[in-house]
Amino acid sequence: MRRKLYLISVLVRRELNHFIRCKPKLSISFINAVIWVLFFSIGRKYLMGNAIVKTLFLILNFDYMVYIVPGIVLATVFISSFVSGINIILDR
Repeated sequence: MRRKLYLISVLVRRELNHFIRCKPKLSISFINAVIWVLFFSIGRKYLMGNAIVKTLFLILNFDYMVYIVPGIVLATVFISSFVSGINIILDR
């Protein structure tokens, strides 16, 4: 068990170092998140025109961006993790 944790920590450290050193990968991840936020904020303009959705957010006193940004952040992390996993497989 201890050896498996050690191997996982080595892989995590390796991928984090590679991610930080590779400027295009870092910038693309950031740009991807910004594009999704812009896409959904533009979609918000049309979505809020819907009376049912507008009423729902007003009743719940809930901000749309507070609802959508954590999902975008998690999607960005998931995509980066997926790409890192593929890179580990292709390194063999």
